[in-house]
Amino acid sequence: MKEKQKATFLMYLSWAKYIYSLPEDLAAQLAKAICAVEIGEESPQISDTAVRIFFESVVLPELVKNDQKYEEIRQKRSEYGKMKGKNQETDESISQHKLAYADTSKHKSAYASYSESESESESVSESVSGSVSGKDNTNTDVSKDTSCRPPADDRVPYSEIRELFNSTCTSLPHILSLSESRKRVLRSLYKRIGMDGIRELFQKAEASDFLSGRSGDWQASFDWLIKAGNSQKVLEGNYDRQKHQPQSRLAAADSILDAIARGEA
Repeated sequence: MKEKQKATFLMYLSWAKYIYSLPEDLAAQLAKAICAVEIGEESPQISDTAVRIFFESVVLPELVKNDQKYEEIRQKRSEYGKMKGKNQETDESISQHKLAYADTSKHKSAYASYSESESESESVSESVSGSVSGKDNTNTDVSKDTSCRPPADDRVPYSEIRELFNSTCTSLPHILSLSESRKRVLRSLYKRIGMDGIRELFQKAEASDFLSGRSGDWQASFDWLIKAGNSQKVLEGNYDRQKHQPQSRLAAADSILDAIARGEA
């Protein structure tokens, strides 16, 4: 399983108190299970039922939420860096066009007019920069050179993937549209596992009591599910669970949660 890129993770005080109260062998099993999730390894078996339910019902959902927050922050930083780089390239392109007008005698008069209407060139820069945030700028091409434009990605069946998710993962919130950030992730996912792999991914998510939200308050989202690290774990069966748990396990989990709320654990 692929190791996570982040260097730290959160350990809550309530977890530490509970681990400290356990016998050494159970404390070691629980601590090792937490570490296995964070380094991307398969979680070891926990022999005690109550401790296992505490891990699955309390610890694991928080670790998943923290991973999701980390990925969102990392993606926003990446998008900001790309947007800043594109704005700089736009400014340099406009400067090069100004110099071309100035150095060509054929366009001296046009350059003079261009310099007098500086506000119009600033409008062009703002419009081109707006393309980074999704604004329409179909008439603001600064250069006619199309050699560096990315090829069309019509081969990725975005609509089919969206409809497959909505029809398969009926327990999860449906998606109405695919943003550019979602399409970027889907391109990578489609290239890696293909349509058959995506279909299996959605089927496993719906079959999992944990990911579908049937076993607790948390449930996976479309954006969480299609991320590389998460989809890999789902396809490898990390979230496969039996659909029905014995009532004794649920009762034990409730007692553990009540003890934590009272500060006894």
